[in-house]
Amino acid sequence: MTDISKAIIEVRTSKNELPIPVVNGVHLHSMYNPKKEADSFADKNLELLKEKKKILVLGVGFAYHLESLLDRMNKLNTNKNNHIIVIDPSAALFEECRKNNRLVNSFQIEYICGVDINKLFSNQYFINFLLENPGVIAHPASFNLNKGYFSSFLDYTASTYIEDIHDNIIGEDLKAYVKSSGQNQWHEFADSVFASGSIKHSNDYLVMALKNFNFAQNGEINE
Repeated sequence: MTDISKAIIEVRTSKNELPIPVVNGVHLHSMYNPKKEADSFADKNLELLKEKKKILVLGVGFAYHLESLLDRMNKLNTNKNNHIIVIDPSAALFEECRKNNRLVNSFQIEYICGVDINKLFSNQYFINFLLENPGVIAHPASFNLNKGYFSSFLDYTASTYIEDIHDNIIGEDLKAYVKSSGQNQWHEFADSVFASGSIKHSNDYLVMALKNFNFAQNGEINE
């Protein structure tokens, strides 16, 4: 995976006098007419935008595509309860976007840039957004530039080690019970509860129900 923190970011000017980010020699938008390119990109995703009011965008660029996507969403759904979250591995690119006045200043768009994937999946707000089953749209140039990051995000599987899970458990009683189990992995803990042959703790039913729980795209564990 490329270390995006060491990327060389240049800002060039398109034929129609708009700023274009160039990362390690890769142009993230059209050098001719980035807004026209963005409109075409949004139009290719109209079916998904009709179906979904929440969209996760992979790649920030200089936000031309975000502007066009939000414009189409608001025309398709006039209630304006549309919501876009965009993720990108580069905080520096986000800062260049801001400095060049290219951020879409709307309460409907949120930017999460420069955040490690494990931290993304530890963010309850972001997890709640994912649980609402948003549409996912990858900005092609950004995705290709950061294929390692975005592929890791899409293929993410959270740890099943109890020491990693422990901090994401909300209920204090369940948290204490899990910590006292002496097991290393969740399935080992659940197996030990099954093997006991009887319910000995108020949370045993929950532990057994979550025996084969996939922690990949779920939030915190509740009592």
